[in-house]
Amino acid sequence: MNNMYKSLVLIALLLCLGASYYFYKTSTIVTAEFHNLRPFHDRAPIYYNGFNIGRVVRVRANEDYTATILTLWFHPHDLKLPTNIEVHLKKEKDRRDRKFDYIDVIYPEEPSGFFLKDGDRVAGKTTVELETYLANQDPESLEAIKGDFAETVKNLNVTVQTLGDLFATLNSMAQEVKPNMVKASSDLTLTTGNFVKVSQNAGAFTGNINNALTEERMNTTAKNVQIMSKNMKLMTHELNKTMPQIQCTICEVNKVLSNVDEMTSGLNCTMKKPFGGLRLIFGRPICKKRCK
Repeated sequence: MNNMYKSLVLIALLLCLGASYYFYKTSTIVTAEFHNLRPFHDRAPIYYNGFNIGRVVRVRANEDYTATILTLWFHPHDLKLPTNIEVHLKKEKDRRDRKFDYIDVIYPEEPSGFFLKDGDRVAGKTTVELETYLANQDPESLEAIKGDFAETVKNLNVTVQTLGDLFATLNSMAQEVKPNMVKASSDLTLTTGNFVKVSQNAGAFTGNINNALTEERMNTTAKNVQIMSKNMKLMTHELNKTMPQIQCTICEVNKVLSNVDEMTSGLNCTMKKPFGGLRLIFGRPICKKRCK
């Protein structure tokens, strides 16, 4: 009988050792460093997005007692959390309205490329409830806080009253502006109708232009322009042929006018001389050069 009990105890011990070894090999154990950790209950659960992934197994101080080190045991065997996560100590209520502490894992905005492994250390922060904060304050500080809170409430009441007056003023302004808005709306409707008419007239005008610029009329206009260009070319050619003859005629006329000028100048000069009439009769006029 004693041998049977011993065998059962040995089997139970082996099962416990086997389970411990299995959990040890399939779990991840890391440490978290807190610089302002408040008192909390040991073996607090660890949650990530509301899912229980482990618990706190040890609480101790660091070598120089400047921080508190928590040993965290994560039981998922396929844990894939980055090494730069943060853990926050928070407080929550259970179904019986009793408060309990727990560790909340915060996923980083820029996760590291490496996953957590045994022996890693992460940063820890502590959240403080308002009730706990006020309970830990001395009476003088509480009175100062109450005074500041009362002043804040007073200022808030003044602000709310000012906002009420502002909204009342805006309501009055809206009622005064409403008739003008209605008139502006009707004017806008009339203007829109005029724009529609202008658009229709523009469409009709465009249609008339399109009708005027038909292919047949454009071809006829092009032919007329070609005929006019041909006639202008012929007139220019004839004018170019006539220009040398006109130039010769002008030269001859200039010569005749020059001779007439010579004769007239000599006649005037001869008549101014004594016995000018006799000189003309006997054919002795004075030339223009001699007059000069």
